[in-house]
Amino acid sequence: VRMVDALPEIRPSLDGAIFAAIQRLPATLPEGAFVLALEPESAPWLRGWLPHERVAGPGVFSSPWDYAGWERFLLGSALDRRELLWSLPRPLFLFVSPAFRVYYSERADRFLADPCFEKTPHPMLLKVVCPSALPPFLPSLPSS
Repeated sequence: VRMVDALPEIRPSLDGAIFAAIQRLPATLPEGAFVLALEPESAPWLRGWLPHERVAGPGVFSSPWDYAGWERFLLGSALDRRELLWSLPRPLFLFVSPAFRVYYSERADRFLADPCFEKTPHPMLLKVVCPSALPPFLPSLPSS
């Protein structure tokens, strides 16, 4: 089989509505934003469409956590998430695709109800609003 013959069988991994949502992100995001995809399928598309922003997702693009860390972030408590989020750069946003909602179902609802996440005008984007300083339950660093 020649490559040219195989091309019509290749399908994009995202549907048109999600791609259109990703295309609208540059108008929504502030300069220097860090965007976390909550599943690995949308991360490459986000990275391609947001070349000037930092993008990561589970297992891709300088992910801030290993598998256990992502599991704790997505399935753990609000305190678990806060411990993981406090050291990440701000402004920090989460890209919430329909694939995330389908895969995690009711666990996605619990995750998205976290008070650290704030809705934005973009339907698939949440802003992380928890402080980016050391949380009160961790010892403070000695000052220099």
